[in-house]
Amino acid sequence: MSRSFVTSDHHFYHENIIKYTGRPFAGVEEMHETMIRCWNEVVGPDDEVWHLGDFCMSGHLDDMRRILWQLNGEKILIVGNHDTYKKAEYLSAGFKEVYAHPLIIHKVLILSHEPLTMSEDMPYYNLHGHTHDQDMLANENKRRNVSVEKTGFYPVNLGKIRNEVLKKMKEKPVKNASPDQKKLFGKNVVKNRETISDDYPELTQQDFDRAVKRKGLKPISEAKENPFDVLAKQAKQESRAGQTVTLEDFERQMKKRVSQKSAEKQMPGKMRI
Repeated sequence: MSRSFVTSDHHFYHENIIKYTGRPFAGVEEMHETMIRCWNEVVGPDDEVWHLGDFCMSGHLDDMRRILWQLNGEKILIVGNHDTYKKAEYLSAGFKEVYAHPLIIHKVLILSHEPLTMSEDMPYYNLHGHTHDQDMLANENKRRNVSVEKTGFYPVNLGKIRNEVLKKMKEKPVKNASPDQKKLFGKNVVKNRETISDDYPELTQQDFDRAVKRKGLKPISEAKENPFDVLAKQAKQESRAGQTVTLEDFERQMKKRVSQKSAEKQMPGKMRI
């Protein structure tokens, strides 16, 4: 049965990345061979892979197409700072879909290229890449770096991560959770995700409602106004139908758009590698 995986920052055809992040390869050919093998060892033909950016360096469109043909599964890209081709070019090369912004999936996971600023009161967990072998921000318990240097060059089972997040949120509920998120937190997590479809079951709201009443958390964010706090509030309404929610959706519905300047104050600086 089909499963979902997440990974980031392969940097195909980027020879200098071997030196920059200490990858254990003699050259790009060995790096490519190992990363393709690791991918196909865990991902099946019917599986789905979310790639969080920096898949391949520019100037290698035909090479990227050949790499994608060798990789199992349907591939979805959230573009990173090194992903410079047009969307149509990525689609023609072999990606199923391409997004230029973070996404919320499965109601509790925010997928992004760069790590996002997260507070303890946000009912979300951020999966990101960009920082390679480094964890650069505080509050890493609300965030996970899935760059290939952090995962042994293997894609990570998204169902297992989601279950871990739900277990943490059940043990330590957040007061800003939406009604649909409350449904998710109440049931026991699914065991042995390797043999179960990633069509995750809905969980009961009643169990989580009782947990929310038992305890709450105080805000920890030092920021006076965090744009992702606005994101969290909007997600309560937007996720009721269980659809994928994008930042563009939020911007259209907010009375005041989150400016680039305001967002940059809360986001980490870009790594230039």
